[in-house]
Amino acid sequence: MKDGTGQRVDEQQTKARLAAIEDAVGRPVTKVVLDLQDEVILDLGDLITHAAIQRAYDAGALDTLLGSVYKGEVSFEKDELRARRPGVASLDEGAGGGAPIVEELRSKVETAEQGRAASEAAERERAERDRSRRSGERDSRRQQRAAAKADRDANAQEGRELAAVGPGRANGASSGKSASD
Repeated sequence: MKDGTGQRVDEQQTKARLAAIEDAVGRPVTKVVLDLQDEVILDLGDLITHAAIQRAYDAGALDTLLGSVYKGEVSFEKDELRARRPGVASLDEGAGGGAPIVEELRSKVETAEQGRAASEAAERERAERDRSRRSGERDSRRQQRAAAKADRDANAQEGRELAAVGPGRANGASSGKSASD
């Protein structure tokens, strides 16, 4: 989706997915999570690590892993927390490394936030230019109205002066007497 609404929805979904991943890391799983070759990514009770997140993502099982995060307040016996053999991505195996999917999601969120900030800044700049242009137009119209009013007032004053002088007197003729009188 390329429109603004679609981008915001995508960003919200990405943030929600990232939050779910960050919340899951360090919690145990409530079921065995397998990859496509049926190798154990995490066994029952194993703690979710970034490496496990990445392996689950690569295997298409990230939703399964995130759906099996244990969040309750139940106490397990120590032997119940561990399976006979830990998952390949568990802490006991010394699985190191990060989770490129987490970095990718973070980058996507950051890029979206930067894009939105740039878009908002451009919109604010455009709005300020529009306000400035409208202000200039208002000032111009105000000046035009003032000039037109001044012209009307001058014409009205001239008309009053002509009316005060009376007909035929504006040409310098006297009160009806001719020069020969």
